[in-house]
Amino acid sequence: MNQIIEIDNIVDGMVLADDLVNSIGQIVLPSGSVLNPEHKQSLKRLNIRSVKIVGQKTEIDTEVITAMKAKILDEMDWKPRNDHERDLLEAVSLFRAYKNETDRENNI
Repeated sequence: MNQIIEIDNIVDGMVLADDLVNSIGQIVLPSGSVLNPEHKQSLKRLNIRSVKIVGQKTEIDTEVITAMKAKILDEMDWKPRNDHERDLLEAVSLFRAYKNETDRENNI
């Protein structure tokens, strides 16, 4: 999944997902460009604040999702009462587990 990241979070070797255009529509960098520290500085000078990069699939262990679900239930002191609430709990647990994993991978 592609993701939008701030320029300060660019890591050497990330790949641009879409053409990067300036405020008047000129292509600054084409999609597929492999980003490096020089790109980061150039984009800052052009006042470009974020870019869309090619995402890397993050595998999340089911044990991590289960632990996150337990944490959410504990934090909220709540139990789902119907299928909609169970689906919501699943979605939030997966999102938080994914976010924690990607933040850890990106050293955030």
